[in-house]
Amino acid sequence: MAVKIIINLQAQPGKGDALVQFFGEVLGDTRAFAGCIECEVFRNQDDSDQLSIVELFESRAAYDKYFAWRVESGTIDAIGALIAAAPAPQFYDKVDA
Repeated sequence: MAVKIIINLQAQPGKGDALVQFFGEVLGDTRAFAGCIECEVFRNQDDSDQLSIVELFESRAAYDKYFAWRVESGTIDAIGALIAAAPAPQFYDKVDA
């Protein structure tokens, strides 16, 4: 079952543009990664240093494999230099309602 992942990020003060630029450089690889269905970035209209990544992966296992690759490649450490606090991904299943 597909899983929706929402990751809210608070950039360090004044580093929102740098974080957007960073994502522009790396998210093409995310979108091409096996199991990724979609990946979008949203910026808060009231706080330009706050971003959300909304991803859809084929499964939680596919996302976990992707995340492990990002850790191994050093991407997660690079993001750490731009954000104020460690992100906490949230995982959602679609429900019929």
